[in-house]
Amino acid sequence: MDATIIGLAHTGKTTLLSALSGHADAAEIATVRVPDARVDELGRIFETKKIVYAEIRAREAAWPGSGESSRRSETEHYLNAIKGSRLFLHVVAAARTPMMADEPDPARDLAKLDGEMIFSDLVTIDRILERAKKVPLDANVKSLLERLHAHLEGDVPLFTATLAGPERAQLAGFNLVTLTPQLIVINTTEDAPDGADAALLGDRLFGRHVVGFPFTLAREVSLLPAEEQDAFAKEMGLDGTAAARLAREAFAQLDLISFLTAGDKECRAWPITRGTTAREAAGEVHSDIERGFIRAETVAYPEFVKRGSMKACRDDGILRLEGKDYLVQDGDVLVFRFNV
Repeated sequence: MDATIIGLAHTGKTTLLSALSGHADAAEIATVRVPDARVDELGRIFETKKIVYAEIRAREAAWPGSGESSRRSETEHYLNAIKGSRLFLHVVAAARTPMMADEPDPARDLAKLDGEMIFSDLVTIDRILERAKKVPLDANVKSLLERLHAHLEGDVPLFTATLAGPERAQLAGFNLVTLTPQLIVINTTEDAPDGADAALLGDRLFGRHVVGFPFTLAREVSLLPAEEQDAFAKEMGLDGTAAARLAREAFAQLDLISFLTAGDKECRAWPITRGTTAREAAGEVHSDIERGFIRAETVAYPEFVKRGSMKACRDDGILRLEGKDYLVQDGDVLVFRFNV
């Protein structure tokens, strides 16, 4: 899953990327493993050669330099750079950072970038509807865009709008920036209580989850050997590493779950959106498996661990055969049967 770190200048975005990557020098992409003890246990049972966790690949969208010709062109340049991500990690600062001119104000900064993004989408939709006067637009798409325009005029981002699957597909080519879900990440002071203080953000949460920690301290933790990080984080009063905490909240924000596959060659967690069918889940493994899907053999993780093998689950009568429309549950251990 690809995520983009966004936020106004001097809020700590680069420090966060360093804390996620575990590199002192600036990295272009941080690959964050989503902790999952279930995969570890399956790896132990199968003595597997390879364990694969769900991952989040985060990159920073750096605010443009001051060389832009105007504030508006600077903002437009930035908004164009952040389009196309699955999730935005929206950074706001409650702690003073180097180069920061004013006192930190998370609510002010959140409202500011929210407003810029909403304005950008309004302009985009206006342009599309204006062009539609010369080149006709599908009536359903036109109606949808008019509805979303009215939604934006209420100073509310589009990720709060109720949209059916086909409607989201119709919007795919328009690059509306506020359609992308957001997780708010607060750069807190080192003496602040550990955790996310949503009260700092006023009334602009709009359903966004919040995670907060001191970025500089989180970065120090990430530079330690992996086996020392959790203990040092707790010693510093933190509830785990920045990567682990952010990964958990990102999954919650997107309502993601994981199904599991297991064997002696590989044990893996596969992230999917809650409500994904068995056939769609098969496509996450390989498109050929989705195309030739026959059925899924499945058992809940706790039941599998008690028995240690699919054969034992089958012998005990708890291994289920599910069809293509079965809604996969978090922790399902799956084997896909297919023919291509």
